[in-house]
Amino acid sequence: MKKIFTASLTAALVFGMGAETFAEYDAERHSIGKFQWSASLKADFVHRRPQYSYSHKYHIYLTPRYQFDEHLSLNGNVEFYGDYKKMRNEDPEFYLSGDYAPWGFNVGLVPLYTNEGGMIFDTVMLGGEVNWGKDFGVRLYGGKIKDEEIISRPSGEFSEDDANTTLVGLNLQYDTKKTGLYGGAGFYYLWDDQFRNEIYNSNGTIGAAEIWSVNAGYRFSKKFNVFATYAANEKAAPQEYIWKGQVSYGKCGSYPNRGDWMVYAGYTRYGTNLSYQGKDDDVTPGSRGFNCGLKYAPFRNVSLAVKYSKGELIKSKKHTEKISGVVQIYF
Repeated sequence: MKKIFTASLTAALVFGMGAETFAEYDAERHSIGKFQWSASLKADFVHRRPQYSYSHKYHIYLTPRYQFDEHLSLNGNVEFYGDYKKMRNEDPEFYLSGDYAPWGFNVGLVPLYTNEGGMIFDTVMLGGEVNWGKDFGVRLYGGKIKDEEIISRPSGEFSEDDANTTLVGLNLQYDTKKTGLYGGAGFYYLWDDQFRNEIYNSNGTIGAAEIWSVNAGYRFSKKFNVFATYAANEKAAPQEYIWKGQVSYGKCGSYPNRGDWMVYAGYTRYGTNLSYQGKDDDVTPGSRGFNCGLKYAPFRNVSLAVKYSKGELIKSKKHTEKISGVVQIYF
C-alpha cells in the first residue's frame, strides 16, 4: 500500500498543476512538445466553532493541457486529497478551450468561478461558456452543476446531497487589469426540484431560483486593492443576500518569488440560499463577521498562509470562529 501511495504521489507531482483560484492563477508550466503540465501540493489545518471541529488535509492538484494549435487546447483538472489516513480523488475534469480573440469558449466539465470572487459559484459545470471582449467582457454560462456536496441550509455546513441543477448565467465585467476602477454584474437562473420550497423562492411550487449580483473594486497600485460585492436572491422568503468588502495589500499568488507577501482584512455576510457551491475559505456560509489573513513565501514557489474569521451564525446567533493554516508548494 505504501508503494502504491508513493507512486501515486510522485506521479501527481510530476504530471499536474495546482491553482488556488481560477481568478488569480498564473501557471509556470512545463512542456514536452504540445503537452504541458504543472502541479502543487497543499496541506491545511482548520479549527472551527461552534462545531469545535478540527481537520487536517492535504491536496494534490493536477492540470495537464494539450495545445492543438495557437487557438485550441484540451485542459484537465484532477485533485487527490486525504487526511493522512486515507487518500481519495475527485473525478477528472476535462474541457475544450478556444481562444479566437475577442471571442473565446470552454466546453465540457468547465470550472465555474464567477465574478463575485467565487462567493456564489466555485465549482464545476457540465456544459459550456462563451466570452467576448477584453477590457469590457461578456460571459454566458449554460449547463448542469453536478456535485455530491452542497451548502446545507440553514446551518451553512457542507453536506452530502445530490445536486443536479441546471444553470443559465450572465457576467458583465469591466477590468483593464491595471490601476484604477473595475467592476461588473451577474445574473443566474437555476432549475432544481430542491428549489420547491420557500428557502429558495416564495412560491414553493416552482423549482427555480434567481440570483443577481454586483461587484466593484479599485486598484490604488499593483499591490493595494479594495474590492466589494453584493448578491441577492429576491425570490426567496425571507430574502437572503451576500455582502463582502475586503482590503488587500501586497502580492503573493501562485508560484511566488522568495519574500513575496500579502495581507488582507474584510467583512462578509454569507447568506446560504444563494451561494449554492461557493467558496468558504475565509468565512463559514450562513454566518457574518470579520476575517483577515497573511500569506508569505519563505522560499520560491512555497507559500505559508494564516487565516482567521470571527462572527456569528445569521439564524441562531451562535458565535463562530475559524482558524486556518495552509502550506502550499508549487512544482
